[in-house]
Amino acid sequence: MRSGRGGRGLENADVLGFGQPELHRLGLLVLGHRSKLRALEPEPADAALARQLLCLRLALILCHARRNADLRGVRLRRCDRGFALALQAGWLRSYPQSAHLLREEAAAWQKTASPLALV
Repeated sequence: MRSGRGGRGLENADVLGFGQPELHRLGLLVLGHRSKLRALEPEPADAALARQLLCLRLALILCHARRNADLRGVRLRRCDRGFALALQAGWLRSYPQSAHLLREEAAAWQKTASPLALV
């Protein structure tokens, strides 16, 4: 994934221990977690960035719930063309706020090279 805005602030920062490639990656992750996915251009060659960004965004969704969600049995796996987030039966009904956010996230990822399915 790439962006014209992609973390310019971080790329130009003098952060001890981080080289330009790492600062660029951090900038993309910051942009990707704070913005719509459209802010980043899908770049199939960088599947690792897509995985990292998806994990970051899912963690934020699950941590922002008004009540602690039971994460036992929640599994993210790579599929042929994207990702599948497996949830135990009844999980979406038990956590409606998180379910809503996860459905929105899955819809956003459907427009990328790495779609997310809730199963």
